[in-house]
Amino acid sequence: MSDTVFRETFRKAMWDQPAEALALSKSIRASEAYQEVGVPDHQDLAPGETRATKLVCAFIDIRGFTKVALASPMEMTVRTLNAVILATNAHFRSYGGQILDYSDGAMAVFEAPDLARAVWSSLEASAFLLRGIQMVVNEDLGLRDDPTVRAAVGMEAGDVLWTRLGDDTCSQVKPVSGVTFLAGKNASGGHTNSWETLMGRGIAAYVPDKLKIPAKSYDFQYKNQQFRQPRWFFDWETYLSAYTADHQGLVRSLTLAASAAAAQVSTVPRQSTPTRPLRDAPFA
Repeated sequence: MSDTVFRETFRKAMWDQPAEALALSKSIRASEAYQEVGVPDHQDLAPGETRATKLVCAFIDIRGFTKVALASPMEMTVRTLNAVILATNAHFRSYGGQILDYSDGAMAVFEAPDLARAVWSSLEASAFLLRGIQMVVNEDLGLRDDPTVRAAVGMEAGDVLWTRLGDDTCSQVKPVSGVTFLAGKNASGGHTNSWETLMGRGIAAYVPDKLKIPAKSYDFQYKNQQFRQPRWFFDWETYLSAYTADHQGLVRSLTLAASAAAAQVSTVPRQSTPTRPLRDAPFA
């Protein structure tokens, strides 16, 4: 979603005509290159049932929001939180993401028959979201003397089991695996700084070297075994610069490269470290 369109959509939803903003957002989604990305309906699952699939999980975390809530009037806290939620809805949903949960941020998933397309939909959505919060959300909050915010994104892709947690009296359908929990960990403080996007190896396998920056791995011990999860930062600012310079060429080249990456990644055993298939310049 372009900065101009997002600014118009956000301001209508936040301060003006929510119904008009919804119609605009629907028209944007209908025209997106990634419109086939989306989450199939898993509401038919009974408690305890599972369904295996592949997806991208993304968390956006608002930094220091507990302090904001404790130090600000409740009405101001609501306005600030809702501003970020509206921005998240606009960007993630316009790229086929489904919002699963809200807190001091949001959890979203991107699911598609071609995981590579879901990966690039989620990365592009997160890049425009962080810039949208910087340039539009904080500008509007500042004009109204509401607290401005800082945010970070954590992501991972791979196999999950959809299931209905709970029982017949109270339940929720959610995807569960190390993928979803690592994505949440990647977004949390102590793992990312403000305005960073931290990826697990399931996503990084699709990303060219020039767009990722090595990050500290997530190391832990479990049942006397040592585990290491390599991670990278997504250089979303460089990506957006390339996007602005040549949108069509960028989308075309990344789509072709991601398709090739999907074929290579699919041959890698699940417990192995994925290959890095996009070493060549993706913008050629």
